[in-house]
Amino acid sequence: STRTREQTPACAGMGNCQAADAAAVVIQHPASGRTELAYWSLPAGEVMAANPGHYVAAVITAPHTASEGGGAAPVKHLKLLRPDDTLLLGRVYRLVSFEGTSRPPPPSSRRPLRSLALRRRAENVSRR
Repeated sequence: STRTREQTPACAGMGNCQAADAAAVVIQHPASGRTELAYWSLPAGEVMAANPGHYVAAVITAPHTASEGGGAAPVKHLKLLRPDDTLLLGRVYRLVSFEGTSRPPPPSSRRPLRSLALRRRAENVSRR
């Protein structure tokens, strides 16, 4: 079982807590506003097992370019992780519920696209 320290939202803005965050894995629970800290690397699958119905996503911050308006805040993206991915110290992760993600299409709906691609490839070869 994962042993982590919970952090209140009020502590998240104080300097003392931020110093500890650099040496911790930060896991955000957006639904409850709770933040967990783990002081070691751990597999994403362990966090998913402890939080059924949720994926783990890495929070990636991308700076704005000059053309987008230099004074704006950086853009944050989420990258869903596989269960065998490792959560690293100093990084921020967020739990994402299954309802908040789109599922890939079933395999049967991908077959026509594959056969179409193979037909086009065969046509291109025959034209040469």
